[in-house]
Amino acid sequence: MPRYVDHAERRRAIVKAAWALIADEGYEAVTIRRLAQELGGATGRITNFFSTKDDILIAVLDELTASHQSGLAQLSAALDGAGADLDLVASAIVESLPLDDDRIRDWKIWLVFWSRASISPVIAQQHQEVYAAWRDRLASALSVVAGSDQQVTALQQRAEQLLAFIDGLGVHLLIEPDRAEADAVLELVYAQLATALAQLGAEV
Repeated sequence: MPRYVDHAERRRAIVKAAWALIADEGYEAVTIRRLAQELGGATGRITNFFSTKDDILIAVLDELTASHQSGLAQLSAALDGAGADLDLVASAIVESLPLDDDRIRDWKIWLVFWSRASISPVIAQQHQEVYAAWRDRLASALSVVAGSDQQVTALQQRAEQLLAFIDGLGVHLLIEPDRAEADAVLELVYAQLATALAQLGAEV
């Protein structure tokens, strides 16, 4: 009788191995041969699921945004539960930043994502979809905190600013981890949120 193969589990194992390689050694370390070595099998076990490195990166990004363990997924859930509580919104943003080992690994993946998006149309399309969703998420959170009578265009602009701030702060914290003091980071996030809300005409 042929041995049963759990294809979903095998695919997850490939994605997990690629995730670890990207976080630890960078995107260039991810090759079909290297992944096969990491998983103790033939290259055909990889190519049965992924044809190119960008296909693998997209799968890693899908896992990053969907995994309940990722900072992004936790930020999404926290924003949904924050309601009009500015403190909860600020805390949710801080928790998504690279202030611990798990979030640092997440952000290393994002750096690779941005780099590849600049030269790969496939990854660029993925970038646009992911970031469109995050702009909407942040605009929704700002709408709840500032009041539901805000104009859509104004909310989108403030969400764009906030997203750019989060990305920029995250990169700086990743490169200069000695500056990653939670209290100082929280103060920066509060200041940015206060600016966004003031521009929306809301009281902080």
